[in-house]
Amino acid sequence: MASERQRDEILALESIYDHFYMNEERGTGIISIKTVLEEDVTVRFEESEIKVSHLPPISLKVNLRKEYPETLPPLLTLSCSWLGTDKLEKLHDLLLDAFEEDTEVLFLWINLIQDELYEALELSEGVVIERIQKNTVKKLESGNILRSEYRDGASMFANLIDYNSNTKKQEFNSKYADCEICLTSKQGSKCELLSCGHIFCRECLGEFFKVMITEGTVLALKCPHCGEAVAYSILKDCVSKELFDRFEQLMFQKGLDGMDDIAYCPRPSCRMPSIILSKEDRICMCSVCQYAFCNLCFRSSHFPAPCPVNSKEAKKIIAEYEEAEKSGDKKKVKALMDRYGRNISTIVEQHKSMAFIRENSVPCPKCNQAIIKSDGCNKMVCGTCGTYFCYLCGRIVDRANPYSHFNSNNSQCFGRLFEGATMDDLGEYFDLVM
Repeated sequence: MASERQRDEILALESIYDHFYMNEERGTGIISIKTVLEEDVTVRFEESEIKVSHLPPISLKVNLRKEYPETLPPLLTLSCSWLGTDKLEKLHDLLLDAFEEDTEVLFLWINLIQDELYEALELSEGVVIERIQKNTVKKLESGNILRSEYRDGASMFANLIDYNSNTKKQEFNSKYADCEICLTSKQGSKCELLSCGHIFCRECLGEFFKVMITEGTVLALKCPHCGEAVAYSILKDCVSKELFDRFEQLMFQKGLDGMDDIAYCPRPSCRMPSIILSKEDRICMCSVCQYAFCNLCFRSSHFPAPCPVNSKEAKKIIAEYEEAEKSGDKKKVKALMDRYGRNISTIVEQHKSMAFIRENSVPCPKCNQAIIKSDGCNKMVCGTCGTYFCYLCGRIVDRANPYSHFNSNNSQCFGRLFEGATMDDLGEYFDLVM
């Protein structure tokens, strides 16, 4: 049974701390004390470390023996989920040193744990979590007990990370914050505090994510302000289930795309991811529809023949090949050679020939045969179909009198028979007609 002085102390503590619980009949009480950290604390576990601004509370259990407070301090049990018994013993000694005979000490003990722990235990040097803790309970000669509540260091390290994150979230939710998109002040519970420190309301963040996911740019799901990656848990809180499911599907596809032994079946009705059976032979077999295809051009498997090339692809291939050769990118050149084989040099030469023809020829107005004028006047005769035509305007001219086209005042080519001709061409012409 508690003495009158003990009852008065208990009433005072119960009026100050909502979480102080006392059993007067047994004379035992317990309180969970949240420590105040002056600065962030570094928590280390093996090769990993993290800075936290919140640590789980320390439990103080007291037994108010009859000699308290006149001659002896209360018996106590210190329990903590993240401190080892060696650190708890240091805290224990600090509490006992604070006791003076005939003086109530419980309020002082609570304040010491709450406000002096950071300095007393030198938390500025960090907290080390052991991989396995064998001695979790230590009984002292004074009858006091020290209890460290973790055995598995990996689980404890993960729990400290979660506790820090959840506590910061609770603090944030209880306050108002300004969204950096709509600039509106909203309750923290309606906003998200990103790991980079930027704050957005869920409505704005949800719309931002919706646009990214709808467009398929899932790798751009980052902070709208600084571009730092956003945790999936935040994304899940801001978008609908359907949208989050689409995000996971797109991320799965992106993951497959990044694997060099996976290719998608080119059949429109299938499109299933398939394993490349042989990179050297460029053979891929769809496990669903059993279609064998080339993993480079996605046509039916055609090894050992090189990948066929159409005219639309040729220009792009040539640009890549010439750029790779110019920059000395041997890896790129080899990749193109592996894909197109000797075709690559043929494609380049054909492209150059076609470019020259396009720039230096005109088509026959009847059969469309490309014709290059090397010398002479502008009256042309197609070597394929025998059509007479004007090299300047492309019109068919009278076979019996082709020069009338250049002699008629109504013709757009009047007087232009020898336009572009050299002096040698003129000399040869007059030699023929004179």
